[in-house]
Amino acid sequence: MALAAALIWEVRTTGADTAGGAFKPGASGTDFSQQSAAQYALTGLTTAAADAILLHASSAADMVGNVIQITSGTNFTVGFYEIVSVVVGVSITVDRTCTTAAGAAGVGNVGGALLTPGMVAGARVAGNTVFIKYNASAYILSTATPNISGGPVNDTVDGSDSVPDFWIGYDSTRTTVNTDSNKPLIQVPAAGVTTISVFKVNPSSTLCNTIVRNIKIDGQSKTSIRGFESSGGAANVVFENCEAINCTNNGFSLSSAVGGAVNSLATGCSSSAAFGVSLDRSYAIGCVARSNTATGFEISSGYCLNCISASNTGGSTDGFSQGGGLVNARLYNCVAYANGRDGFRMASGNPRGSTAFNTIAYGNGGYGFNGNGFYQQSFCAGGSNTSGNETGVDRSLSFVTLTADPFTNAAAGDFSLNNTAGGGALCRAAGFPGVFPGGLTTGYLDIGAVQHEDAGGGGGPLINGRLVA
Repeated sequence: MALAAALIWEVRTTGADTAGGAFKPGASGTDFSQQSAAQYALTGLTTAAADAILLHASSAADMVGNVIQITSGTNFTVGFYEIVSVVVGVSITVDRTCTTAAGAAGVGNVGGALLTPGMVAGARVAGNTVFIKYNASAYILSTATPNISGGPVNDTVDGSDSVPDFWIGYDSTRTTVNTDSNKPLIQVPAAGVTTISVFKVNPSSTLCNTIVRNIKIDGQSKTSIRGFESSGGAANVVFENCEAINCTNNGFSLSSAVGGAVNSLATGCSSSAAFGVSLDRSYAIGCVARSNTATGFEISSGYCLNCISASNTGGSTDGFSQGGGLVNARLYNCVAYANGRDGFRMASGNPRGSTAFNTIAYGNGGYGFNGNGFYQQSFCAGGSNTSGNETGVDRSLSFVTLTADPFTNAAAGDFSLNNTAGGGALCRAAGFPGVFPGGLTTGYLDIGAVQHEDAGGGGGPLINGRLVA
């Protein structure tokens, strides 16, 4: 046997990494995982043989379904075990053998939340859900080693389409679809931890399905810090409603071919792009990169839909850019506003023909659209770009030249179209969406307000068909 796929883990800043940390819903016992301290701190555990039965006089019926973490003991294998049955006052049976031989003087804790997300990453199995509770205090890393107490997350477990894995930050609403405004913060310390991915999903199977929601990461501008990272070929890894701040080596690095970032924010990032989209079907949808000193969106391959890149500063900082090689970028309903260099910049020597549709470049320090050849665009708009609106574009269909700012209040984060002549009114008349690409609420796109336009001009909410809520 092994830990059950149905287990639900709890992480709290008031917890302890010696706690049990999880409970299986539907079990006959009482869920003790959603409390700070362990319900039972057991010492003197023994086994009559090398098996899964722990002998202890304090065994109680309400333990069933909880996880016991065995932390020490003669011949005991330390780790997490689900309690599957109890003989009251006599014994506790766990899901698998917990000793290498007859054991004695074992120490274990039943119930209580864990303290750090990294500890869960080293213990969980496929199908598990992890809840991380918000607190005004951050979860501060203490080591660069992943999947241990105080370490970053390197999730190599494979969920599936039928039983996905969830990592959910929450404040008051403990559900997998939670969108509480307060997000738990995982923070790199001011000293001692560098060159890490703080939250990496790196499945061993291409069939993985992992959803990460409502989590915030602060890289503290330390050396080579990557906020969120996905990999794993065709695995579906989605970061939704997440934030990465002050990360030096990507806020979001997206190289999972059928996954990406949705409704997420990257700000204060430097050195590498705030969002790196690097496989053919990787994506950023409804995401915002703002106030970074690096390019907002770097697309090797993949697509960006309803994304904003704004006020990213620096002489070589673009709103959206693409490297060279046999790759392509697809840009739909995106905005590049007031960036240090070009709004949209495509590398030369790329014969696969990147495209942009219904995108706007306004107020950028270089060109609005710098195609460098092998690039075409349709129904795009630009204005007030220092070097000009377009250069090196193979084909530009129905380009709209703006003479006024088209946005309601870009400085305050409202990128809906205004009715100004030569600005938003001109975009509307040319058939741009009425909400383009959506209003900013708490610093990133309100995904509920983001709309798409079909051929008939109707709008509807964006839906990612493989996201499991």
